[in-house]
Amino acid sequence: MACSLFASASLPPTEEILSEFEALTARAKELQTNPNAREFSILIMDFFLTILKLTDNGPLREISERFCMQTTRIWLKSLFASVIDLTDEVIIFNREMDDILTALKLGDLKAVSLIQKTHISMSFTRMRISYQNVENK
Repeated sequence: MACSLFASASLPPTEEILSEFEALTARAKELQTNPNAREFSILIMDFFLTILKLTDNGPLREISERFCMQTTRIWLKSLFASVIDLTDEVIIFNREMDDILTALKLGDLKAVSLIQKTHISMSFTRMRISYQNVENK
């Protein structure tokens, strides 16, 4: 799960930022072979902090940071409680990272925002379904 913040004031990705995303994508691929909840949570936070570099809107960054920290806590609690499946989430996050990296290489920040929005929506839907399944057991 990642937090989206592109509403305005997007900055084009620099070569440095693209390199950071490539390194994050490589870390995500490594997690597919050996999923680890702690490493996954660190990767997600590193991903979010790198995404923040793509906006120069200070208030938007601050609000996004607060929102992401609050929602990530809920998601991580579900992950560590095994309500949601770590392996599935790592695979899904890999797809998100691949799509975002492709959009960044194209310079399409609107696509980055839409990809994140879609993945956030699906993440909440998966969590809702997982909690319903736990309650029905």
